[in-house]
Order: sequence, then C-alpha cells, then structure tokens
Amino acid sequence: MGTLRAGLAGPYPPFTSDDGGLDAELVLALGERLGDDVVIETLDDVADGLARLRAGDYDVLLGGLAVTDDAGVEFLAPYVITGDGLAVNTRRLPHVHAVADLDGLTVRGDDRAGLEAAVADLESGACDALIALAPVLVRLVRDVPDVEVVARGLSVEEIAVAVAAENTALMARLQVAQAELEDDGTLQKLRRKWLGNPYVDQASAVR
Repeated sequence: MGTLRAGLAGPYPPFTSDDGGLDAELVLALGERLGDDVVIETLDDVADGLARLRAGDYDVLLGGLAVTDDAGVEFLAPYVITGDGLAVNTRRLPHVHAVADLDGLTVRGDDRAGLEAAVADLESGACDALIALAPVLVRLVRDVPDVEVVARGLSVEEIAVAVAAENTALMARLQVAQAELEDDGTLQKLRRKWLGNPYVDQASAVR
C-alpha cells in the first residue's frame, strides 16, 4: 500500500467545497481502487497547485480543472464534460436569455477567486451578468434571490485529474482505476450526486 498525495484547489463548488465535493470523493475512490492511502491538502490557487504538482509535492491535482496544455502536466480522461453558463438578475433583466442579449450590459467573466464577490455584485446590480462554469454558477446562485442561470453550453470544458507528465507509472495506474470507476457506476453516482448529471457519455452532457 502506498500514499496518493492530492492537491485540492478550491473552494470551487460543487467540485470542491466545505461539504467535500465531487473531486474530494473522486480522489478517495481512486485511492481505494489503487489500494493507496490518500492524503489531501487544500489550496486556493490553481497555478500554485500546478507548480507544486510539477515539483513533486503532489501526485495529483483536482478542483474542477479544465484540460489545458500546461508544460509538464498531463491529464486523465475527463470525468466531466461541461461548459460555461450565463447568470443574470431576472427581475432586473427579464429580457436576457442568451449572450446575444448582453449588448450594453456589464458582464463579469470566470475568475475563480472572485466568483463569490461577482455573485454579490450581480445581486446588488454592480454588474449585469456573470459567465462562469455552469455547475459552479448554479451552485453559487441557487440561494440568491432573483438571480438565475439563464443559458448553458456557452463553451465545452473537459474537467480532469492532473498528473505530472514525468510520473508515467502513476498515470497508467490512475487511467486503469478511473476506467474501473466508470465501468462499475461509481463515477455516474458521483456526477448524479454533485451535478445532477447521470450520463455515461459525457459528450451528451454539456451542462
């Protein structure tokens, strides 16, 4: 039995949150499938997490990470395929249903660190619209009066576990473990629990 050292970037609900999140449960399931103990360290900054992954401080990094071409980093197959959503205060802006309706309005983009402040600005009227990863946006606005996600699928983002590119042996083990979690239904259960997304074929689930 070994140890799987995981960095968990957040908070970025529903992937990482005070109540655990999809990614916390996923890395524990991967560790169990590998037969490894899992040690989780939470961190705020994704760039710092990727640097520490490359430096060997972590074996894996999670936290709603979109697949990129960062040097020295490889990704497992995506376990969620999603996209950006658009949220507005529907009481103030009942006519906004799509990006085409945003002309002349103040729009905030996806800044992970500033999303909660952006939602507060959306509620107060300091900004008119907010675009961010749809599952995160849904979670952040669900209890905010009059603010709703009015459009989804504005992009396609593949969410995956990051591994240092040089760690090829671990990558191979994790690929097998994740495939087994998909085959036995564990990943479908996690997606349903945290995203309301039960699809096996994630290409049909851009939500």
